[in-house]
Amino acid sequence: MAKIYSIILCICIFGLLPFSAHAATLSVSPSSGTYEVGERITLKVLVSGESTSLNAVSGTLSLPSSIFSIESVSKVGSVLNFWVTEPAFSASKGTVSFEGVSLGGFQGDQGTVVTVTVRAIAPGQGSVSFSSGHILANDGQGTEVMNGMRGAAFSIVKPVQKVAPPKKEIPKVTPVEVQPEITKVLEVILTPPEIARGVQKGRMSIVGRSVVPKTQVVVTFVAQDTSKVFIVTTTDNDGRFEIPVPTSLKRGIYSVSAVIVKGEDKQSDTSNALLIEVGSIISDMSWEAQIAFILLILIILYLLLRINFHFRNIRSKIQRDVSEAENTLHESFDVLRKDMTERVHEKTLAATRKEVNEITKDINTAENTIHKEIKDIGK
Repeated sequence: MAKIYSIILCICIFGLLPFSAHAATLSVSPSSGTYEVGERITLKVLVSGESTSLNAVSGTLSLPSSIFSIESVSKVGSVLNFWVTEPAFSASKGTVSFEGVSLGGFQGDQGTVVTVTVRAIAPGQGSVSFSSGHILANDGQGTEVMNGMRGAAFSIVKPVQKVAPPKKEIPKVTPVEVQPEITKVLEVILTPPEIARGVQKGRMSIVGRSVVPKTQVVVTFVAQDTSKVFIVTTTDNDGRFEIPVPTSLKRGIYSVSAVIVKGEDKQSDTSNALLIEVGSIISDMSWEAQIAFILLILIILYLLLRINFHFRNIRSKIQRDVSEAENTLHESFDVLRKDMTERVHEKTLAATRKEVNEITKDINTAENTIHKEIKDIGK
C-alpha cells in the first residue's frame, strides 16, 4: 500500500508541474504615475514568458476616455512579427486591440507587444486595464498559458503655470536640394497555399503546399466563438507542410486557413478554408478538471485494490474456518457413530438393532448435508 501511495503522489506532483511551468502574463508599463493635462504618455503592453516559449498574443486594452485621448498605436520593437490583424485603436471607445504571432517563438522576462501613445486631456484618476487577453504556447498545440493580466493606474492633474524662457533667434539656413535615390525593389509575390485534410500517425492533420520551399507557414484554427489557435511550421524542400490538429482544441467545428510568411513584411493571401470537427469530452475540460478526473480514477483504483485485498483476507479466513469446521464435524459424527456401534453390540434385540441402524443412517445423512453447506460457505 505504501508503494501505491507513492505512485499516486508522484503522478500528482509531476502531473501538475507542466501546468505551473506554463505561465505567462500581460502587463502595462508604466504601472502608475502622475501627469499633467496636455502631456503625452507612452504606454507599453508587455508580455512575459520566462518559463515557456510563447507563440501568439492577443488582447484588448481599455483606457478611460474621460481623461485620456489615444493618439497612436505602434508595433515597432514588438516581439510579434506576424500580425493576424494590425494593431488598432478606437479613440471614442478608448480601446486598443492587437493580435499577432511570434514566428520563432518568444521566451523572456519581458517583451513589448505594442506601444500606445496617449494624451492627458482632463484632470482625474483612471485605470488602464485589459478587457480580454490570450497567450498561446509555442508547443505545436496552441495551449493557452495566460496566467494573469496587470493594468495600470494614473492621476492627471492641472498643469502648473511655467514662465517661458526668452526666445533665441535661430539663424536661417538655406535648404540644399537633394536628389532622391531611386532604388528598384524586386517584390517577391507569394501565392497562397492550398490546404487539405490528412492523417498523421492516426490523427487528423492539415497538409498543404506552397510554391516557396523552406518558408514559414502560419496555420490558423478559428472556433465558432471566434477564439483562435495559431500553429507555425516550415515548408520542406518541395514546399510541402503538414501539422497534426492540436489536441488542445475544444470540441466543436473549426475553420482552418494558412498564410505563407517570408520575412516580417511579406505574406501571401489566405489559403482556401477548411471546416473540421474535432475534440472530445476530455478536451472540453479545463486542466484543473482533467487533473481532478485523473485523481478520481486513481482514488477509485486504489479503493478497488483495497477492497480486493480486504476480501482476499476475509476469504482466506473463511476457508480456514471452514476447514476447521469440517474437521470438527467429522470428529463429532465419528464419535456418534462409534457410540451407536458400541450400543448395537450391547443390545441383542433385533428391533433395537434395526432402530440403531436407522439412527446411524440419519446421522450419516445429517453429516453429508452439513458438510455440503459448509463447503458452500467456503466457495
